Amino acid sequence: MERHDLGGTAELATVPGRLARRSDLDEALTAWTSGRSREEVVHVLQAAGTPAAPVNDAHDLVEDQRLWSRRFFLTPDDGPGKRYPYPGLAVRTSAWARGSSRPAPRLGADRRRVLSACAGLTDKGITALKRVGITGEGPTPMGEGDFEFKTKGGA
Repeated sequence: MERHDLGGTAELATVPGRLARRSDLDEALTAWTSGRSREEVVHVLQAAGTPAAPVNDAHDLVEDQRLWSRRFFLTPDDGPGKRYPYPGLAVRTSAWARGSSRPAPRLGADRRRVLSACAGLTDKGITALKRVGITGEGPTPMGEGDFEFKTKGGA
């Protein structure tokens, strides 16, 4: 950062001292990072011996070629002409190197199997649940105002 005034004071060597000068430190860090890319900031910090890594969102991860080269993402067939990346396993073993080769089932796709195999219902019982609206084939369209969200202030 080339701000020797920040690194050489006894006041900033302690947590209470840094907390007392938090606004000064925030201002200095903002000025230093605002003119650099995220990658440059990480590189400079790591080169100086400071552990650093970028904070990535889901889009950043999908765009990361290192993850693709390590076969982290799976792209199973998700319907006619649809292929979407799904995260694979972060850790692999020789016994299970690729993880799942298919996406999770669509909402309701395995309803009949689950209700019969796990809950012991017959086809007649499953049909009765569907008829009265307890279960269905997929998501139910929501109407306006089905959910109300409130902010922290209660508004």
